[in-house]
Amino acid sequence: MLSKEILGEVFHERFSPLKHGFRYSARYLQLALEELPELNKTLSGFGYNRFSLVSVWDKDYLGNESGSIMEKLQKKVKEKFPDVAVSKAILVTAPRYLGYVFNPVSFFWCYDSTGRFVAFVADVNNTYGDGHSYVCSPKVSDKRGFEFTDRQKKTFHVSPFFDRSGDYEFHFEDIIQAFAVRISIMRGDHRDFVGETIGVSRPLLSFGLGVSFVKQIGLGVLTMPRILWQAARLRYQRRLQVYARPIPDVRDTHTVRGPTWLERICMHIVFQALSKLQGGRISFHLPDGSKKVFGSLGEGETLIPEIYVRHYAFFSRIVLGSEVAAGESYVEGEWDTPDLVSLLSLFAINKEQFTFRRKWLSALYRYFDRFAHLMRGNSKSGSRKNISAHYDLSNEMFSVFLDESMTYSCGIFEPENSSLDDAQQKKLSEILRLSEATQGDHILEIGCGWGGLAIKAALEYGCKVTCLTLSAQQKEWAEQRVREAGVDHLVSIRLEDYRDVQGEYDRIISIEMIEAVGEEYLSEYFRACERLLKPGGKAVIQAITLRDERMSLYRKGCDWIQKHIFPGCFVPSRELLMKNVRENTKLQWISERAIGPHYAKTLAIWAERFNGSRSAIETLGFTQQFIRKWLYYFGYCEAGFATGELNTYQIVLEK
Repeated sequence: MLSKEILGEVFHERFSPLKHGFRYSARYLQLALEELPELNKTLSGFGYNRFSLVSVWDKDYLGNESGSIMEKLQKKVKEKFPDVAVSKAILVTAPRYLGYVFNPVSFFWCYDSTGRFVAFVADVNNTYGDGHSYVCSPKVSDKRGFEFTDRQKKTFHVSPFFDRSGDYEFHFEDIIQAFAVRISIMRGDHRDFVGETIGVSRPLLSFGLGVSFVKQIGLGVLTMPRILWQAARLRYQRRLQVYARPIPDVRDTHTVRGPTWLERICMHIVFQALSKLQGGRISFHLPDGSKKVFGSLGEGETLIPEIYVRHYAFFSRIVLGSEVAAGESYVEGEWDTPDLVSLLSLFAINKEQFTFRRKWLSALYRYFDRFAHLMRGNSKSGSRKNISAHYDLSNEMFSVFLDESMTYSCGIFEPENSSLDDAQQKKLSEILRLSEATQGDHILEIGCGWGGLAIKAALEYGCKVTCLTLSAQQKEWAEQRVREAGVDHLVSIRLEDYRDVQGEYDRIISIEMIEAVGEEYLSEYFRACERLLKPGGKAVIQAITLRDERMSLYRKGCDWIQKHIFPGCFVPSRELLMKNVRENTKLQWISERAIGPHYAKTLAIWAERFNGSRSAIETLGFTQQFIRKWLYYFGYCEAGFATGELNTYQIVLEK
C-alpha cells in the first residue's frame, strides 16, 4: 500500500528585506488516490467524503467544482500539458481533524500508465478563501538533495508581506523515494524566501481517540494560529511592509470554500430575479464550476453576457447592498465578465427586476449611503472638496485616456469614424458656434477642465476667456497649457466658485459642470448665469441628463457614481432643467440638441485607452482596485447612454 503517514517538519526563512525564520513539526497523510475508497471502508477513524475523526474531501482540493480529486487533477494537468495522461497520483496533505482544516499547501505526484513521474502539482490556499494550482514539469535538478525542479511565475497572492512579482522555484523528490519539497521566491537570481518541508513515512494505522490523535489534532489546529502569530511578529515587531491583496486572476484562481447559509439564501433571491430576465440571456459561472443560464433571446435580441462569480459573497453583497454593492463587489474582484458594458446594459434594461422585492434587506445599507451622500452637499466649501476628490487625483492619470486637448466630456463623432481628438474638437467647435462668439467677446467658462475650450476660443475666435475651476491641479495644468499656446494675455484661470463671480460677460459656456451643482443649488446656478450675462448674451450648457421617470427614485437614493466617483453629484432630467430655468429666471430656452449616443462611443474609447495604460497608471501609484473601479465607472456610464437611461444635451439660453 502506497498510503502512509508522514512525520514531518516545516522550515521557513526570508532573506529580504529582512531576515526572519521559524520551523515547526507537522503531520501529513500520504494518500494514493486510487486507494481512497478502500481506506474509507477499512481504515478505522478515517473517512473519504464523509465526517470522521480524520477525513479527506474532494471539495477541499483543486477548486470547488464537481468531480473527484483524481478527475480534477487529471483536468488540471491536461490543461497545462495536453500530451500528458495521468493514471495514478499520490497526495500529501494535512487532512481534516473532526471536520476542521486549513491547508496552506497540498502536493500531488502524478504518474502515467507506465509508472513514469510526469507532473508535480502544488495546490496552494490563502487565508482569503482563494486557491491556485501550480502544475510543474519534473525537470532534473542540480540542487543537492532534490532530484527534480521547475520554475513558474508567481501569479497567486499568499503572504501579505510579498507582492505578486517574481517566480516560484520548486525543488522536489519523487515521493516514491522520499518526501522533500522546497519552494523559493525568486526575483531574477536573488532568493527572497525559501520554504521547505521534509518527513519520514510510517505505516498508516487506525485513528482513535488516544494521546496520539490528540497530538495530531493539535498540529492541525495550530496551523492557522502559527500563521497569524508569525504575521503579527513581522507586522508589529519587525515593521515589515504589508501588501494589499491584489485582484485574483479570474483564469487561474479558484474559490476553495462553498457558500454560507446566508450566501445560499441570497443566491436564491438573485436567481429568482434573474428568472424574469427580459431582452437577453445571461450565463452565470459559479465558483464550483457549474453554470446557470437565465433569460432567452427574442427576435433582434443579441445580449448574451457572461458573468464569472469568483466568491459567493457576491450574492449577499448585491442583495444586502443592491446596485451600489454590485459595483463594489466587482472592484474587489468577486466577479468578472469579458463584456462589462453588455452585462450592465442588460441590467439597465431589467432595472425593475433587479430592484429586489425584499428591499428591506438592503434598507440599512442604502440608508447609510444616502446619509453619507447628503453630508457631501455642494455648499461652497463642499463643492471644493467634492471637485478635488475627483479632479485632483492626478493630471497624469487623466492624460493617459483623454485626447490631446484633455477634454473630459462627450465628443461628437461626425463623421462616425472620427478619432477621439477630432470628435472633441468637433464638440468644442459646435459649442462655440452655438454661443455665436465673435472676436473681442468676453466668455465666462464655468468649469473649464484643463483649458481646451478656452485655448480654442482664444486662438480661433480672438475671445477673452475667464475660466473657473475648483481643482488646484486642473488650474496648474491649464495655466501651463495656456502659456504654451501663447494666449495667456487672453485666458485667465481662476480658482473660484461660480457663486462668487462678479461682472457681466458676453457669453457663458459650461460643459458638463452642472452635474456637480446639486439639485438644491440648480436655481442658484441659473440665477447666476442670468446675473452674469449681458443683455442679449447667450449661455451654452452641455448637460448629462437622466430620464425624467427615473428622477423620483434617483433623488431619494445614492447610486454607485455618487458614492465612488463623483461625490455630491446630481444628474438632472431635461424636464427638471427646463423647470428651473422657467421658474427662477427670465432666460429664454432657445434650442437643444441631444448627443447621448456619442457619449457611449466616447466612454468606450476612454475605457480602451485606460485599460491599455494599466502599467502607466500603476506606476503613478494607483492600485488594481482603483483601475477596476474606473473601468466599472466607464462601463456603467457607457451602458447608461447605450440604453437611453442617460442622455446629453447641448442647451442654448439667451438673456
